[in-house]
Amino acid sequence: MEPALRGPRLKWTCNRCEIPFHFCVDSLRPNIPVRCPNCGQVDADFDLESALIEPSAIDTGEQLEYMPPRFVGARREANRIKTEYEGFRRGDLVVIRDPDAPNDTSREVKRLVGFPNESIAIRNGDLWINEERMQRTYSQLLGQSLLVDPLSNVALKSTSSPLDEPVNHWQLDGSIASGKVLLVGSEADARIEDTNETESITPSESFLQGKRLDFRTTRYPWISNDYSRNAHDSHDVIMVGDIGCAIQVANAMNDWQTTMTLRTPLRQTVFMLDCSNGQLSISSDGMESASEFSIQDSSHWILVMIADGQAIAGTSEREILRMPLANSEDLGILSEQEQSPISVECRFGRMMIEQRLVFRDIHYRGAADSPTQTIEAGNGIVVLGDNVSLSNDSRQRWEDDLGLDTIKGIVLKQREGLQGLLWQR
Repeated sequence: MEPALRGPRLKWTCNRCEIPFHFCVDSLRPNIPVRCPNCGQVDADFDLESALIEPSAIDTGEQLEYMPPRFVGARREANRIKTEYEGFRRGDLVVIRDPDAPNDTSREVKRLVGFPNESIAIRNGDLWINEERMQRTYSQLLGQSLLVDPLSNVALKSTSSPLDEPVNHWQLDGSIASGKVLLVGSEADARIEDTNETESITPSESFLQGKRLDFRTTRYPWISNDYSRNAHDSHDVIMVGDIGCAIQVANAMNDWQTTMTLRTPLRQTVFMLDCSNGQLSISSDGMESASEFSIQDSSHWILVMIADGQAIAGTSEREILRMPLANSEDLGILSEQEQSPISVECRFGRMMIEQRLVFRDIHYRGAADSPTQTIEAGNGIVVLGDNVSLSNDSRQRWEDDLGLDTIKGIVLKQREGLQGLLWQR
């Protein structure tokens, strides 16, 4: 099941650390024990058949609405929506039947990535179509991204320190932690007793105050391809290169300047955010957004990411900056991680962050974790699964000419944009 969709989940609680998890049902395999994503404990007594017949152990998830391809194609043609092949668009979520089991009434949801006579390559987790890196739209990127799940539930608390000392706050895998964060850029700006930002915070609420907010993982030095909804993962842990961060800014009318830094084993990318009189501009590596845009009315989401070989920034509604990055092959690998993978630092002024999300892109892998794989579509199509673990797709199960007739429908409401991230919380 695609991670951005809430498909059937098995409820399971680790006997050692007592942390509950919801595993994707289609990541479960018989005779393979469940492994706790938090402490690594193996449940040797796990029995898949018994677990699946216990009603209280299954969360059925949301119902998918899909339509036969011919009707979707006709609708797209009538609305003059461009399609790549006979009404299909690359990236469609399709409902397919297994051609090797014609009597099986079950269906699977996969992502359509390749059409007849195309050569599909997977290189370090990214997709290449006929030797060109696949470039997705801003909305598609967010719709396919995964939240970095918090492994520790660390409550935010009010802190105080000498005003001339910057404060670093290390939030452990804090992609969906609650609590407000007030970042101040200088000693003068740190005099919060006369500001309006704290008036809306009740005594029962907690918030952090400091100059910089860092997101740091607890198990690995970088953001990895771990996915806590996989019950048993035979793959090696890989540090991914396509990551992002979204912050919801509340005090849009104040003047401030902030940097958002993304770090991976292969690169470091810095985004500069300048807010003046309610107008925001974003720049990266000398390239600035084409025009300033207003954030005067209410709180706003600001998103930055590294994906598809590009640095990308935008709001919850639209993309505002996209620029190519140097090939990672040309860069020296960072030997040590002295700082966190993602940092938000206020240079001057004050900014209030109400919510923040840390996410990563889908990282496609093969059974042997080969960094490079090639799939020839031949006369058929190529489909991949987004749950990135033990997935039945064109890499291992349908290698030869999976026909268009195996597609029973196209999912109509494909979750895209910021909604795709917020839905995973």
